[in-house]
Amino acid sequence: MKVLVATSETQGQRGSDLFFAEEGELVTFVPECEHELHDIDDSCGCMRTMIGLDTTGLTTTMKVLDLDMTRDVLEDKLRHRYEVSGWAAFMTTEALDEQLEEDMRALTEIAKQFSPGAVIEKRGDEFEVRELH
Repeated sequence: MKVLVATSETQGQRGSDLFFAEEGELVTFVPECEHELHDIDDSCGCMRTMIGLDTTGLTTTMKVLDLDMTRDVLEDKLRHRYEVSGWAAFMTTEALDEQLEEDMRALTEIAKQFSPGAVIEKRGDEFEVRELH
């Protein structure tokens, strides 16, 4: 299954790059605020980062990997992140299940767009390949 993982590869190509995740950990979406609606590279960072499922560290660069992982395993890891972070406590079971399905669908659709090994970045709602320099 193609997934997105944190990578430090290509870090520094943008002045707004950051990497506080663990190399190779699975990532998911960061809740976005309205602070950056007009400037993705603003100090908040929510429109250009993903968060590590294990460390909750942020990264602006992700790598697409094709791992021997089932959809159920990824969903369990996402569910665990919602529970540990406290977000699940504010959701009904049905709402959590719907959010997990939405996250799963989005993450797998993004990963499918790119070849394994591609380093990508998030720019608002768009994901683009970063060229290796």
